Amino acid sequence: MKPKKKTRKKRGHRQEITRLMIDSISLNGSILTASQEPIQEDTDTVSVVAAK
Repeated sequence: MKPKKKTRKKRGHRQEITRLMIDSISLNGSILTASQEPIQEDTDTVSVVAAK
């Protein structure tokens, strides 16, 4: 249930949302998924690598 009081709809300016594109997923050195054709866009690409 949502409360009846003290709720407002957000209107007006909303900052642009960050979009992330995942090129591939790898686990223990093996590639699980990879895109066939890399898509070139005008956005910056950020690579994130997590180590255990």
